[in-house]
Amino acid sequence: MTKKQALKLYEAKFWEKLTYRERAEFQLFTNRLCMPFHIFHKALEETLGRGVYTHEFAYSGHLKQEFLGKRQPPTLDEILNLIPKDKRIIIKIEKEAKVTDDPYACICPDDLKSGVDGYIHITPRDCLTEQADIDSERKRRKALQR
Repeated sequence: MTKKQALKLYEAKFWEKLTYRERAEFQLFTNRLCMPFHIFHKALEETLGRGVYTHEFAYSGHLKQEFLGKRQPPTLDEILNLIPKDKRIIIKIEKEAKVTDDPYACICPDDLKSGVDGYIHITPRDCLTEQADIDSERKRRKALQR
């Protein structure tokens, strides 16, 4: 499919007439994105019956095999291990947590000591969204581990 063809499909909003499964199948086996990514993502999650992490899309062969029933859904460990260890930041979001003004309170030193790489204990309002925040957090965690 050419870029021009993909854009034409996108502009026509062709996916609106398709079921989740049809959307997922079409886009999964097409080499160009022809619908908004969030539409494709939702369709694939509904079709596979599980949450699909965005970094899994880099391994479309795995997703295609799972879609076709030739591969079991991956475990959480398998999904996390798709990310290189030095790039991983795992965030645990709790529904209820103590609110504090301490900017370091989200770090769980016990988890860092136990060898869990990049584990951050964090409340929803404190989520890191900017790369600069993430880089800063990595540096701070390295300092805590020393």
